[in-house]
Amino acid sequence: MPAGRRALATLLAFVLIPGCATTNTELSVPVLGRTVTVVTEPAKREVKGELLAVEKDRLFVRAQDGVREIPLGSVREARVRRHDFGAAKAFAWALVGGLVTGGALGAACSSVEDSGNCAGVGLVTLGVWLGIGALCAPSLESSSRIKLERPTPDELRAFARLPQGLPPGVTPGTLGPADAKASPGGIR
Repeated sequence: MPAGRRALATLLAFVLIPGCATTNTELSVPVLGRTVTVVTEPAKREVKGELLAVEKDRLFVRAQDGVREIPLGSVREARVRRHDFGAAKAFAWALVGGLVTGGALGAACSSVEDSGNCAGVGLVTLGVWLGIGALCAPSLESSSRIKLERPTPDELRAFARLPQGLPPGVTPGTLGPADAKASPGGIR
């Protein structure tokens, strides 16, 4: 191997290998529980709010009117909102990125003497951004939510604020509704 290629391979190894070694493998745990919509049986009632705690036979959801205790055996389905970056935000980011990049490239093109169709450069750039946004939007929308049929405590714990259950001495009555301010001694 010639010396130039060996030097390039060594340089690439020094640049790329540390990135592999420092990759953070820890999960990002939210401070708040995820937003869930729980459908119960037999009345098919829906309770929507923050998933606070999951215990072996019940779960606690902070709804607008207060904390609801729901027996796990009556839960038919739970829809979990994992993130808020769906199709609409993907299109918005693609539009902004396309307008800014297309405008900048169009302006740069027009600063060159004898340049051709500079507006076309901006429009093509906008089209590429919107095309990529359209390709990414369905994936982002589908990854933003999960539907769990007859969920088990283990399936729901990953989305709760307090996955181990309510702390000793804390009752659902001490927890306020979703829009209430934090109260002394209560969890908010």
